[in-house]
Amino acid sequence: YKLIRTEQHSNFWRHNSNKQHSVPEAIAELTDLERLDLTNNDLMGLPVAMGGMTQLKALSLDGNALRSIRRSIVQQGTVAVLKYLRSRAIPAEPEEHTHHTTKHTPKKHQPPPTHTHSRETHVCSEGEGELVLNSASAQVLDLAKRNLSTLPPQVFDMSGLAELMVGHNRLTSLPPAIGQLCSLTVLDVRNNQLQGLPLELECCSKLREVVLSFNRLTAVPPVLYSIPSLEAIIANDNQIGSIDVKGLAGLSVLATLDLQNNSITQVPPELGTVSSLRHLCLMGNPFRIPRSAVLVRGTQA
Repeated sequence: YKLIRTEQHSNFWRHNSNKQHSVPEAIAELTDLERLDLTNNDLMGLPVAMGGMTQLKALSLDGNALRSIRRSIVQQGTVAVLKYLRSRAIPAEPEEHTHHTTKHTPKKHQPPPTHTHSRETHVCSEGEGELVLNSASAQVLDLAKRNLSTLPPQVFDMSGLAELMVGHNRLTSLPPAIGQLCSLTVLDVRNNQLQGLPLELECCSKLREVVLSFNRLTAVPPVLYSIPSLEAIIANDNQIGSIDVKGLAGLSVLATLDLQNNSITQVPPELGTVSSLRHLCLMGNPFRIPRSAVLVRGTQA
């Protein structure tokens, strides 16, 4: 991995259109950096250490499929992104009365949640073989990696729930009761065995972001086209075979569509008329037109 500093501007680094999947932690050592161009790569996240780059005034991230940072945060600009990264850093423990210092490193194998600290986070506990939800007022519920084949019924009594993360389980379907979560804005069901979504999801009229990665979908669930509030559909690594342009055209604020690594054999030209799209990810599909050389140039191309 190599960053290229422009000759004209020592405080400007450009590393765009290089298919990079990650940014090195060492980038945070560039304390004088004011502009950083990372557009049109394959980045899925940013190191939390970048939150300490206080001189950074312009961070360009267009054309990436960021999954660890919500699109709404990215759209707020550089200040919001850096603030979010700082919030994800593990705080240092108070210094003990000793001459030795302890170096703290982030925990591994624990992806950062998509919520902010201003909301109450609720992770269920386990009791005698059952999952116990101790609060019905939580706004963020994380049930990821619980080996669940069904969702606990009490989830659907959480009327104020805004973000539900149930990734990395064994879910084959979501119950119709999901429609009772009228305040839901983020639904993350990645890495399950879903083949579709229930029609009742249409009742979640505030839903902004749906993460469907690594399931068994053969099409983008039609119910999503009935939720005009959607800003991001992340459905990479499924078996989706086509793109429904008519359905997408009805989503007037849809900015991100990630359909990488699916079975799409044709990209309809009409997709270019969906003017709200800012980030379209189609790499890893078997179609021949447009060519991969066009895809790496980003959404506008």
